[in-house]
Amino acid sequence: MPNRELVVSARDGHTALEATVHFPDGSVAQPWMRSEDVEHDSSDLTSWMIATLPLAMRLRAHLRLEGNVDEAALENVARAQEVLARWFPRELSRIEITSEGRLTGTPAGGSGAFFSGGVDSFFTAQTATPPLDVLIFVGGFDIPWDAAPRLEFAWNGTRAAAEEFGARAIRVDSNIRELTDPYLHWGYVAHGAALAGVSYALRRHVSDVRVASSYNTEQLHPWGTHPELDPYWSSSVQRLRHDSTTETRAEKVASIMSAASARAALRVCWQGATEGNCGVCEKCVRTRVNLRASGHDGACETLPPLDLADLRRLPLSDPSERLFAEENLAYILDNAVQDPSLQQALEDAIRRGIRREHIAKAARASVFKLPGARRLADLLRGR
Repeated sequence: MPNRELVVSARDGHTALEATVHFPDGSVAQPWMRSEDVEHDSSDLTSWMIATLPLAMRLRAHLRLEGNVDEAALENVARAQEVLARWFPRELSRIEITSEGRLTGTPAGGSGAFFSGGVDSFFTAQTATPPLDVLIFVGGFDIPWDAAPRLEFAWNGTRAAAEEFGARAIRVDSNIRELTDPYLHWGYVAHGAALAGVSYALRRHVSDVRVASSYNTEQLHPWGTHPELDPYWSSSVQRLRHDSTTETRAEKVASIMSAASARAALRVCWQGATEGNCGVCEKCVRTRVNLRASGHDGACETLPPLDLADLRRLPLSDPSERLFAEENLAYILDNAVQDPSLQQALEDAIRRGIRREHIAKAARASVFKLPGARRLADLLRGR
């Protein structure tokens, strides 16, 4: 038996699917998923196996599950480990998983998708063929589970979208992120497994679950939800799949503005301290550029018309953020959009971002030339 173990056991929860997680250092956490729609089978730990897998890989710990797991899911997470370890070889290691027993089941039927109220999830809900049966909103992932006003705004938007698209809205609240955030990057690593864990908990409602794409085919890179990774969260009772990567974000925005619920409740901001969108962060400004380029400037009730000064204020020194500015510029050029001031502002912003990135890299290189700097950096990285 390995010395380092992450041990997961079930707790009896009348209104939630609950677990106890014992860490190798002796600390204990108690994650939960709360919803009247969650399957409260305390003997089935498949949801927790999926949700805690990246954490165990980060800790290089044997994942011991004191209960049963779905047999197909256990086989699939071995492949998920291969993908994650290949993407992040320095941070994640393949680990052993053991359980007390194996389960198999029959899919209950029904199709669904996770829904945050953002561009990608609106597009998935709008374009699904045949229409989806369920839209799944999770509180506690991009909005803290105890931020009631923001959660209610997002949940109301989910219900409005579900009504427009002929689906049922399901809400699950969870504190899983509190378990993983001290160890894992939420976007790059943890959020896909967390979504998949919630998905399995809803298996009696939906057996075919779509995860909206964050990036188009040309932009794909290691990320917590990805067409290579998402299918490996499937089980004997549920199939997970990554939605279309064909469309750019600008094309998605142009499409969803035909939906009344998107115009009324589009929510793209995760930084805002209050309901809705802050309007000025990179993601908000990026979406405002999308709206203007596609001829919908001011059409969205949750974002103001674009002020080019807000675009000029963005640093865009991060290549992942600059990528979307480049995508917006390509959309303007490819679609012969006649907006020279917007085109010029995007070109200037991209050039500034590249210049700032180069300056930052040069500054970091200079710092590393100082005595002891590399050793200090290694210590900060935990080496």
